[in-house]
Amino acid sequence: MNKEKKRSSLLLALALSASVLVLPVSARSSCEGVVTASSLNLRSGAGVGYSLLGTAQRGATLTVIGIATEDSSWFKVNYNGVVGYMDSNYIINSDSSEAAAAIADAAAGVSPQTAAATPAPTLTPEATPSPAPTLTPVEEIPGTATPAPTLTPVVQSSEDTIITPSGASNATIKGDMVRFRATPGGDILGSFRDGTRIYVDSVSGVWAKVNCDGTVGYVNGNYVTMDRDITPASGTAATPAATATPAATPAPTLRPVNSTGGQAIVDTAMQFLGVPYVWGGTSPSGFDCSGLCYYVYQLRGYSIQRVAQNIYTSSGTAVSFEQLAPGDIICFGNSSYVWHVGIYVGNNQFIHAPNTGSVVRVENLSGTYKTNFVCGKRIV
Repeated sequence: MNKEKKRSSLLLALALSASVLVLPVSARSSCEGVVTASSLNLRSGAGVGYSLLGTAQRGATLTVIGIATEDSSWFKVNYNGVVGYMDSNYIINSDSSEAAAAIADAAAGVSPQTAAATPAPTLTPEATPSPAPTLTPVEEIPGTATPAPTLTPVVQSSEDTIITPSGASNATIKGDMVRFRATPGGDILGSFRDGTRIYVDSVSGVWAKVNCDGTVGYVNGNYVTMDRDITPASGTAATPAATATPAATPAPTLRPVNSTGGQAIVDTAMQFLGVPYVWGGTSPSGFDCSGLCYYVYQLRGYSIQRVAQNIYTSSGTAVSFEQLAPGDIICFGNSSYVWHVGIYVGNNQFIHAPNTGSVVRVENLSGTYKTNFVCGKRIV
């Protein structure tokens, strides 16, 4: 069973044990998972842009609490009493054989690389004096002795294939064993090691389109750091586009300011001052940052994306800091990934749902907020 299927079984176990979520985070349940990566970061939110809370090593066990709303490829987990978020691609059901192997590796102090290269002792039948047929190499070189089974590296899946591009590059992989897929979320072609240089042709949502020495595929943009901003390419990915540098000014189709409609958005948002921050919340009982924007715009009859990154890539028209008008959605993060949004109210202020433990409030668009400003999105 490959890792995708094991992750699916963990999701099924999570669904079947939904009632467990009301128990204390220390409770053991069928939602227990095991880390398969050499190390896996625990972060304060569902994305690599959030602060690091800790690191779990291969074989570490944890409790899966739920699936992140803003990025379903992340799990909300409890690891050693600390609640945070981990990439679900490297967490599998604790009942699986791979989980048992990872736990055994951790107990024996065996590195993941050594464990993958050395077949388990149970592969050699004890009662049979000669090697079992399944241990005979598929291809033999004429005139040479058959190598011992333990000396034959076993490639378990295409994910184990390490890709090292040699062509042009404009970005760096940040994270070990990052998957290179044939389509967004599709079949795995191989994996990149941390620090690998790649060429990104374009970015759509969370996926970066990568040209790897003529092979085109996709990488989760959360694990890619661009050398500079790029714009979606209209031609082939085989040759870097000479016009990849984005224009410094907004597109000429910029939507004009609708002062009446924009102020109506602001007035509606102000009704929710003091509402507590609730992760995944989209109602007056609690909002997260994008949930507030989504709900307010919905009340005024406008349809926008639910998640901050998708608002950035797929909603409205981009405007610069100097062009902000009341009602515009403000995006914070970087050119590759937006992790926070709010609504501009005018006079260099905006209203937003900041973080856990806070409430909806108005703040000045200065300091770190201005530093992390990416653009405004004009919907009205």
